[in-house]
Amino acid sequence: MLLMYTEQEQNILAAALEVFGERGREGAKIQEVADRAGVNKALVHYYFRSKDRLYDLVIDSAISNYFEKIGRVMEEADTFEQLLKSTIDTYLDIFTQQPHIRKLFFGEMLRDEESFKAKLRQSVERAPREVVPTFIKKMKQAQAAGEVRDLDPLQTFVSMIGCCIIIFIAFPMLSANIPEVANQRDALIAARREHIFELLYNGLRNTPAPGEISDEETL
Repeated sequence: MLLMYTEQEQNILAAALEVFGERGREGAKIQEVADRAGVNKALVHYYFRSKDRLYDLVIDSAISNYFEKIGRVMEEADTFEQLLKSTIDTYLDIFTQQPHIRKLFFGEMLRDEESFKAKLRQSVERAPREVVPTFIKKMKQAQAAGEVRDLDPLQTFVSMIGCCIIIFIAFPMLSANIPEVANQRDALIAARREHIFELLYNGLRNTPAPGEISDEETL
């Protein structure tokens, strides 16, 4: 279910997300979380008891909101084309508008991959909506309807996520190698939306092979 918190708890969780994103689980300090939230350290302990529990709830909250947004657009999509486009847009929106989530997830995977994966599995089990199963189900429906080619839906989902994530990982390297890119981050991400969609949808769309006649042409 979607997690509900008081306004003060939400402020503390938002501050904790920033601190954990910047410093990781081990480097984060409760005092810094309290300072950023504008409360005293005792109040953070009152609501969340310990740094470990606060960390777990930050991950739960991030996953819950993430799955809620992605799951909703997936469920509302009427066609596979719409499913692909809105999912790509939403992923890029989340990573662009909430950089601390991106930093936390990427950083923790590098610092302690096995521990973080275990925590993610627990959080995903409590998430309000399913994401990967929904994508797979809808892609299989599109395949059955002849809209898209017979490719592995799970591999397609992984490819889509990889295409969305790579721009944030590669941007520092791109900026260093192509100086004019450094001030064009927003434009680059906007162009990335269209590129990912066109690349994947045109590769997945069930089009006739050269020389074949489509169903529409026979009507």
